[in-house]
Amino acid sequence: MSCVRSLSIIFILCCQTAFASEYGGKWTDESIREHSIEYIEGVKKRFHDRASRLSEFLERPVEVTYRDLPPHFQDSYDKFLQDRLTEKKREDLFQVLNHQLEGARQELAKLETEAYKKWEALDTKDIPEAREKIDATIYGTEMSASNLGVILDTSPSMRPYVEAVRQEIITSFPDAQFLEVDGSGVSLRSAYAIQLGSSDPGPREILDDSWYYTTIPSWENPFHPKWHEPKIFHVPLHIRQVQLERTEMAALIALIDKQGVDTLYWFSDCEDDIEPRALAMLKKSLSENDVTFYLHSSRRRPDKQLIELVEETGGEIIRKRIR
Repeated sequence: MSCVRSLSIIFILCCQTAFASEYGGKWTDESIREHSIEYIEGVKKRFHDRASRLSEFLERPVEVTYRDLPPHFQDSYDKFLQDRLTEKKREDLFQVLNHQLEGARQELAKLETEAYKKWEALDTKDIPEAREKIDATIYGTEMSASNLGVILDTSPSMRPYVEAVRQEIITSFPDAQFLEVDGSGVSLRSAYAIQLGSSDPGPREILDDSWYYTTIPSWENPFHPKWHEPKIFHVPLHIRQVQLERTEMAALIALIDKQGVDTLYWFSDCEDDIEPRALAMLKKSLSENDVTFYLHSSRRRPDKQLIELVEETGGEIIRKRIR
């Protein structure tokens, strides 16, 4: 058994347990299939959009190409779609599919390097003027923002209140940028990146999934790597889909570092874990971008370190209960 496969199996077993509980029980063949297909279709949709953008800008056809599955893996894939694949064969299939996706991603990245240089050489770029600051009150708390970013915790406990909070904010800040994330923690995840043509997994890398939560502004270079998935990782497909949907840290960094907000409003139940290294990264990002941070917790009191971080930025803890 290769080193890559050994590491992959260990990670698969850990992830299966960690995430299954968040869905109210064990993973089933059906739920694994559904989330895996959602991930594959999502990746391919993003790749298709990138290829279309390249075709238009480079003025030549660009198509996404995927390596054909070997016959025995095609047979495994067909059985997987019918929930008839053994766990071991499913692990092998996921490895092959991840390699297939990484191969296509690398080809797109090469073309985007070419397009990036061409875009940077353009004489005119339509950069909008900075917005004027708006002074307003949200749930009794005064705040000022020219570009407000909002993260809404859509975990089951908070879901009933999300729309009320959204409407409260829109009333004062109609152009606020909203992101929804199923969770309330500040943590980081790591994994082994796919290494095409090598059995060496290399070091574990911290997953930066902030690209998943970004919208490319019309005046920005759309071929910059920061807007796109940087690598495909040795993570089971269904687990990877859940990671993307439940990465609060990625959403925070997306708004601060990539969407250019000057004020951040996080509506959260503050029930999930706070990881010191992730909190340090968040603190650094807020400081370097001069962002004021407001944390609205309508349930439990936030952890002390979060309260201190909010106060350091000049923001406030909002304790308004939503009914």
